[in-house]
Amino acid sequence: MPREFRWRGETIEVEAVVRTWRETGPCRNGSPEVYVRKHWYEVVTRSGARMTIYFERQARGRKGLLSRWWLFTVEEAGVADS
Repeated sequence: MPREFRWRGETIEVEAVVRTWRETGPCRNGSPEVYVRKHWYEVVTRSGARMTIYFERQARGRKGLLSRWWLFTVEEAGVADS
């Protein structure tokens, strides 16, 4: 779990991890095994925003620019659910 990451040119500092979970899936080669595909983290940042990020075990992206960490949701500090 990163202590900080860059998003849109800004350094985001992780203050606390609220919860974690894993996403699993079957083997893609026909074996009966189940593998972890993604590690999910719901975090609170130093600025108070709540973010959901995840780590993909298999990197994806353009050749030479493979990404494994992804930002999924952002709830800015002070924004309440309706």
